[in-house]
Amino acid sequence: SKPMELYDHPVNKFVAGFIGSPQMNFFDVTIDGNTVVFADGNKIELPENIIEKLGGKKDGLILGIRGEDIKLDAQNLDVFGSSKQSAVVENTEIMGTENNLYFTFGGAQTIARVSKYEISGIGDKIEFVFMPSKIHFFDKESEICLV
Repeated sequence: SKPMELYDHPVNKFVAGFIGSPQMNFFDVTIDGNTVVFADGNKIELPENIIEKLGGKKDGLILGIRGEDIKLDAQNLDVFGSSKQSAVVENTEIMGTENNLYFTFGGAQTIARVSKYEISGIGDKIEFVFMPSKIHFFDKESEICLV
């Protein structure tokens, strides 16, 4: 497999976490209809075509999303507004053209990789969305990528 193929379509959780920096964010989740429910009670709606790929599996799931697929810009917040979330920035890492924002969401430490123009300070409240097409689901036991 080519590196970008593994990056975009990891076969399992190990590969997903191993390739890329910062590593993929992982969350324990359950499914209720078209809604993903996180360990801390937060919820996001997903399109039916994504949920259907889980084949009816509702629990024992890990959601994975890369930092660059967590969007803070106004356009994405508008398009995916029904799944908008908020958090408080706990740490920042200035990388030059991009910045890493660290915060707690879904019961887990989360890293969003944003453009240098989207910098937020520690203690700032941010709003964000997960890009639905970039969400992965892994089986919690086998760690195989399902979506």
